[in-house]
Amino acid sequence: VGLNSNGRRMAHAPYVAELAAAGLNHVQITLGSSRPAIHDAMMGARSFDQTVKGIRNAVASPLHTITNTTLMQANKDHAEEIIEFLYDLGIRTFAMNGMIYSGGGFGNGT
Repeated sequence: VGLNSNGRRMAHAPYVAELAAAGLNHVQITLGSSRPAIHDAMMGARSFDQTVKGIRNAVASPLHTITNTTLMQANKDHAEEIIEFLYDLGIRTFAMNGMIYSGGGFGNGT
């Protein structure tokens, strides 16, 4: 059983423990960037610290933790930096997707 999340609620370690106890075995957390200002512009103001703490808590738990990053104008030039940042957080499995120019992504300068 898995969960896709922005990771913000997982900044609360007891919540991560509750998820694992309920039978969750893997989680995918979205990280917009290793740079706080860029992540926050993409994902919402003041979300970077919560997301990173959520990743740390998930990695420290029994949950298999992976991340996903959508590459776009704002973060494409520091993709390698993002990978190194994730590795330093303990992430060993990650995904990167290209931007789909439809819906909210159409014409988005982010």
